[in-house]
Amino acid sequence: MISEVKGNALHILKGNWMKVVSLVFITYLLISLAGADYSTLSFNRGGLNFSPLTFTSSLNIVGIILGSLIGSILFFALVDLIHSIKHHKDKKYLTSFLYGFRHRTLIIKGFIILVVNRVLQLVVAICTGGALFNLLLVNTPLRAGVLLLIALMAGWLYLGISQCMYIFYDDPKENLIKCISSSIRLMKGRKLQLLGLYISFIGWFLLGLLAFIVGILWSIAYFKVSRFEFYESIKE
Repeated sequence: MISEVKGNALHILKGNWMKVVSLVFITYLLISLAGADYSTLSFNRGGLNFSPLTFTSSLNIVGIILGSLIGSILFFALVDLIHSIKHHKDKKYLTSFLYGFRHRTLIIKGFIILVVNRVLQLVVAICTGGALFNLLLVNTPLRAGVLLLIALMAGWLYLGISQCMYIFYDDPKENLIKCISSSIRLMKGRKLQLLGLYISFIGWFLLGLLAFIVGILWSIAYFKVSRFEFYESIKE
């Protein structure tokens, strides 16, 4: 399934790389400049400073809220662009940015889901790091086991609600609770497949980092389209 999803993503991107990459760049530029992402981008007298993995030290509650709000608007813009490319809809590039504003509550519902996603990501990262610290340095295996269990539960829940944003794109009027229920139902028996898709992109992200910002943007664009195709495949 993973190879089929990635193959379909490459087919969508054929001849459309620059459209998707440019929107990915806008997304991460705005969120990073706001200091609301796991990467930071700043300007100083010495030039441009880019840190691809700045984690909990810079991501506070304000960052989570701001990043989720901007992310909600731009997520629906990106999915709308990918959807229009796949289905050969004659739509202007800039109209994708308006999708989230056409429905009164869509951005708010997307914002809530993204806040939950970011909190779960933080829980996974902090508990995994704490488990390794307690196991390897402090030698407290019981505490490490508890932290690892919490990380696994948070990760499992994160995978369970991973399709909510796409469901909202398909049906902006969907109820929030019903959307979460639908995502969990869609992901039943498919969580490991999605996890496998994530893992399959580790090499792409590492190669992208070697090529600085330009390379990582192409890797992220490929990943975003693959995630969209994953939803399309399980939706059917």
